[in-house]
Amino acid sequence: MGRMRWLGHATVLLELGDARLLTDPLLRTRLWHLTRRGPVPPVGGRLDAVLISHVHRDHLDLASLASLEGNPCILGPRGLGDLLRGRGFDHVVELEEGESASVAGVKVVATAARHPTRRAWGSPWVPALGFVVEAGRRIYFAGDTDVYPEM
Repeated sequence: MGRMRWLGHATVLLELGDARLLTDPLLRTRLWHLTRRGPVPPVGGRLDAVLISHVHRDHLDLASLASLEGNPCILGPRGLGDLLRGRGFDHVVELEEGESASVAGVKVVATAARHPTRRAWGSPWVPALGFVVEAGRRIYFAGDTDVYPEM
């Protein structure tokens, strides 16, 4: 059994078995043109992992990551590590499509996503990912993706 709680934008708190995972945290009232219409919901407590689908600022918000309790593992696309490690996030697992990681008894599989991404103009292109989280049931988190035939 598990629980999912939408916290706004692409941010979802997944509680599966003993694992607590957070997707693409955007946990502030405003980021550029995006404005939250209510208070920022608390995540509360420890997180085992944070899933980052791509490096656009509304899905990889450094201030939101820094606000999280503890030092959760950050899972994301290859190319994410250099960006995060240089800012003090040292528990980063970079994945490519088809690769997986285990977090607190939950399997997280990186899936395809079609969404060209880079952090800023002139910065390197970093692939986007979706994720399938498996713990008895399977949950698909697409991040930002265009529809593609394999879906």
